[in-house]
Amino acid sequence: MLSWATIEQAIAAWAQSASGLAASNVRWGLQDAPTPERPFVTLVWGARDMQLGNPVRDEKRTTSTAGTQSIVHFRTHSLSVQYFAAVPTAASGASGHASAALGQMIRSLQTEATRAQLLVAGLRIATIGTPADVSALLETSYDTRAAVDLEFATADQTTEQVGTISTVDGPTGTVT
Repeated sequence: MLSWATIEQAIAAWAQSASGLAASNVRWGLQDAPTPERPFVTLVWGARDMQLGNPVRDEKRTTSTAGTQSIVHFRTHSLSVQYFAAVPTAASGASGHASAALGQMIRSLQTEATRAQLLVAGLRIATIGTPADVSALLETSYDTRAAVDLEFATADQTTEQVGTISTVDGPTGTVT
């Protein structure tokens, strides 16, 4: 069974490693908390647990235990990642290039090491969207930020007792 805590920990660990930011500067969005010091990254779930196709297509597998059946559920989950760059000032020397920092994070998703770490949590990268500088779009040019949408695929498994038929009574007698 999938563990959302494990999945979110793996994604936060990736974001921290790929951005080079402290754990306190990688936040799950929609939290009731003060904005961290810049630069920082927010992670927000979009559609979660979207079925891939028809639920009838979930794969049914028999198990080695009589009377049980395993069902594998294939799902996709979207995640929005936003990078808020440091505000450029003469004193800080910050560059303020959110797009470049987000691009570095996206490139890390293409490495085998990152893919292997996410796979341990049960995630496969399905789609990496096109990153965009959303500063002007959101009328926040003073607040440089870039965003990208990611889509992850998971395969969850459920095992259930379906029972066995030990005897059948029919018009011609009993079959065991």
